[in-house]
Amino acid sequence: MSHKGPRAIPQVGHSARELYRTLYRRSVSLQPKPFAMGFRIEHPQAYIDELQYGRHDAAAVMRGKGRLPVADYSLVANVLDGGGGGLGDSASRGGGGLGDSASRGGCDAAGVEFVEGSDGGSRRDGERGGTASLTRGVYSFCMCPGGQIVPTSTSESELCINGMSFSRRNSEWANSALVVEVRPADWAHLEQEHGALAGMELQREIERAG
Repeated sequence: MSHKGPRAIPQVGHSARELYRTLYRRSVSLQPKPFAMGFRIEHPQAYIDELQYGRHDAAAVMRGKGRLPVADYSLVANVLDGGGGGLGDSASRGGGGLGDSASRGGCDAAGVEFVEGSDGGSRRDGERGGTASLTRGVYSFCMCPGGQIVPTSTSESELCINGMSFSRRNSEWANSALVVEVRPADWAHLEQEHGALAGMELQREIERAG
């Protein structure tokens, strides 16, 4: 059964790159937008417990079996923007880290949104706050106490990972994504070839470097 309406709102989720490519080929107008991208860090869970509770109380966690819950954390910071070519410059030299699932975007899978029109073109999205900002947001994402890192790659040549917690939080390891704000200027060097999908290509560059 099919339905017709004036608008459709695709909820494409994770790993939807082929859908974006199909829409772009069919001249659906797409507009890039900022997203977050980073890598996943891993720590001994006992280390996080001790940092959060102190050495004495951390002993009461007992890998999820004690009187205190397994500890987690949240990190939010603004850092000075280094400038000089943006993220894509370092990625092209192989300096990009491991691609995390967060690189598929907090809202859309590839940092693009659907806009009205059918010319297939790309409109440059302004940076937050208007002109070039002096800082970037850096933050932890999907912190997983008592768990492990898992592979989520959809291509043999690209590395993408995610994290999980076990139901009992009883792993010796904790992990978290550490992501940074990515802006249109960071993928500007890819726009001539990839148009509105340039941000998605930046993700692929860094995942291949991983």
